[in-house]
Amino acid sequence: MSDSADLQPLPELAVERLIACHECDLLMRKPQAGYDERVECPRCGFELYTHRHQVVRRSLALVIAALLLYVPANFLPIMQLNLLGQRSEDTVWSGVLGLYDSGMQGIAAVVFLCSMAVPLLKLLCQLAVLLSIRLDLGRSYGLLLYRIYHHLREWGMLEVYLMGILVAMVKLADLADLSLGAGLFCFVALLLVQAWLEVSMAPHQIWQALSGRIAMRAIDAGLLVCHECHLLNPAQAEVAHQHCERCGGLLHARRPNSLARTWALLLTAAILYVPANLLPIMTVNSLGKGQSDTIMSGVIELVHLGMLPIAAVVFIASILVPTFKLVGIALLLYSVQRHQPMSPRQRVLMFRFIEWIGRWSMLDIFVIAILVALVRFGNLASIEPGMGAVAFASVVILTMLAALTFDPRLIWDNTESDHDHE
Repeated sequence: MSDSADLQPLPELAVERLIACHECDLLMRKPQAGYDERVECPRCGFELYTHRHQVVRRSLALVIAALLLYVPANFLPIMQLNLLGQRSEDTVWSGVLGLYDSGMQGIAAVVFLCSMAVPLLKLLCQLAVLLSIRLDLGRSYGLLLYRIYHHLREWGMLEVYLMGILVAMVKLADLADLSLGAGLFCFVALLLVQAWLEVSMAPHQIWQALSGRIAMRAIDAGLLVCHECHLLNPAQAEVAHQHCERCGGLLHARRPNSLARTWALLLTAAILYVPANLLPIMTVNSLGKGQSDTIMSGVIELVHLGMLPIAAVVFIASILVPTFKLVGIALLLYSVQRHQPMSPRQRVLMFRFIEWIGRWSMLDIFVIAILVALVRFGNLASIEPGMGAVAFASVVILTMLAALTFDPRLIWDNTESDHDHE
C-alpha cells in the first residue's frame, strides 16, 4: 500500500460513481440496485447495501411500535414463581435490582446497559434520526445521533436475554409452579419489532437522506473511506487528523494500533477466562444449605435433569463460544502479522462470525440476573451471584471490544493477487 502522500485524488464526478468495500477496501463502480436487491462485494462477499422501499415511513412506524412495547416488556412480570404458598415475580428491571442488592453492582450495570439502557438509546436515536429526515429539521444532529446508534448496535442484547429467560424457565420448572407473565409476550414482540426495524432501516439510504447527497465510500487512489458512514473522502496528507466531510467521523487508512490494542484486550480476556470457569457463578441456598455452581457444573446439572437441548445451548454459548472467540481472534492477529497463506475470504468470514456470535456469551449472566430476582424466599430458597460471573462478564465484554478494535482491512493487505481469493 502506498503512502497517502503518493496517492492522487480522483475527480469529484468520478468519486460519486464509485463505492469501496467497508471491509476489504476494494474500489469499484457503484452498481444500480432495485428495491430489496442486495449488493455484495465481489471479492470478500461483504454486504454493501440493500435498497429498501419507503425506508423512512416503515422505519418510523416500527420504532414507534418498539417504544410503545419497551415499558411493558421491561416492567411487567415475565414469569411468576409459586413455592409453598409464597409468590415471586420477575421483570427485566427486577433482575437488575436483584444483582445490585446482592452486592454485584458491576454485573448489575452490565445487565442494565445490555438489556435496558442500550436498546432504549438505540430506539431514541433511530426516532430522532427518522424525524429529522421526515421533518427536514436538525439534520446535523441527525448525523451525530446516527453515528451514536452505529456504535450502540452491538451492545443491545435482547435476543440473548430471551434465551436467558428460556434457560431460567427450564432450571425452575422442577423447583416450583411456574407461570408466564404478560411481560414475556411484550418482550418477544419488542425483540421481533427491533429485528424488523434493523432490516428495514437501510443504512446507505439513511446516510444519503441525512446528507442530502449521494453516499459513497473508499481509500484507494487518494481516497479515505469513513468507517462510520462509508463516505469517500479525498485524502489530505497535510492534515494530521482528518475528519469525514459528512458525519465528522475520524478518518484513517487503517485503525491506529489496531493489532496492539486487539492483542491487549485479547490477552486480558484470556487471563480472566480461567477464574471465569473455575470460580462459582452463582450459589443456590435452600433450607440453610448452599450449593455453588460453576459454568460447567451448571451444564452437567442440566444433563442430569435430562434437559439435553438446553444444556447444549448453555455449553455452546458459555464454553465453546468464548473459547472460539479467543482462539479465532488470536488466529486472525497471527495470520495478519505473519502473512499466513490462509485465504483472506475465509478469514473475513471467520471475523464476521466472531462479531455476530460474541453477544451470545452473555447468556449465563442474564440467566443469573433472572434467577437472583425471582428466587428470593429467604432461608427457604435464594440464589446469589458469584465472583465467577464478574470474571465471565469481563471476558465477554473484552472479546467483543477486541473484535471491534480489529481492522478487517488488514486481512487484505499484502495479498499477492486479488484473483487468488475470488
